[in-house]
Amino acid sequence: MASLVKSRLRIRVGRSRQLAGALFGVHFAAAAGVLASELPTAASVALLCMLLANLAYHLRRYAWLTSSSSVVGVELSERLEVDIEDRAGRRLTGTVLGTTFVAPWLIVLNMKLEGSRLPRTLVLMPDATDNASFRAARVWLRWRKADVWDR
Repeated sequence: MASLVKSRLRIRVGRSRQLAGALFGVHFAAAAGVLASELPTAASVALLCMLLANLAYHLRRYAWLTSSSSVVGVELSERLEVDIEDRAGRRLTGTVLGTTFVAPWLIVLNMKLEGSRLPRTLVLMPDATDNASFRAARVWLRWRKADVWDR
């Protein structure tokens, strides 16, 4: 459940069957495209192996949360600063990027974490947290984003 403390929103992130289904669907479509193409057999097999490895990686990290780097907790401040906790118990701090996407069925939270060159992404589906937390996160990100970036 989301909790609001001193203008900060805390969300616990859980496993997502919806995200797992979406990942399976996209990877299945890509595999079908590879099989329908007229690539040499060796190239098709190599591409299918890469797709399978990519699916396994993304399922572990984002949908099933079994990777040590999977995000299991998020805390947002009103100035769009973010603290995340991963499955290994590490706490990382950063800022929410303007490329964050918020829709009724999906949140793609793009973050720039301290000490990291590359941005980090959290894909949050409605079944990864309770309804109140998901709604609070959508409203929080939409309104705070407008306040901070649209000035």
